[in-house]
Amino acid sequence: FASLLGEKFCALTTTDAQAMIVRRNAQLYGMSHKLTSVRYANLSSTGTMRLVKKYKKADRAKAPEVQAWVTRVVEQFAEAIEKEGAGSVIIGSPHQQCFLDEVRQALDARGYQEINLIGAFPAAIEMARAMVNMKLRQSPRAYPTDTLKAKPAFR
Repeated sequence: FASLLGEKFCALTTTDAQAMIVRRNAQLYGMSHKLTSVRYANLSSTGTMRLVKKYKKADRAKAPEVQAWVTRVVEQFAEAIEKEGAGSVIIGSPHQQCFLDEVRQALDARGYQEINLIGAFPAAIEMARAMVNMKLRQSPRAYPTDTLKAKPAFR
């Protein structure tokens, strides 16, 4: 989705191991030339979910623990924006996406209003809806099975 919005994007995930998976998926989908980096903010999914459960949505932005995590995320994104030229940033892990509003506010406060902040899950849902509404699916020639009738003469 981010590849449609600009030239370069950065993704945030939870761990280095997940960052490797994101990078590999970008390569598989032919997007590695647009992915500037995959970053993580050193808070496990368990730690992030603890924050989600501990603070109600209205109180999260004021909580020092949440502010510290959001600051780490925004610092990672700022580095990708300034040093790598990212025009969009993605929060990939579902538990981290609970803080999209707080991250958006912090990005705006740093002067990054023009940077697209994308939650991977909401973007995937909207993309799936659009595909259903347009009666589209992934190209069987790009993702073939043995039942493919119009097989290319070469690859």
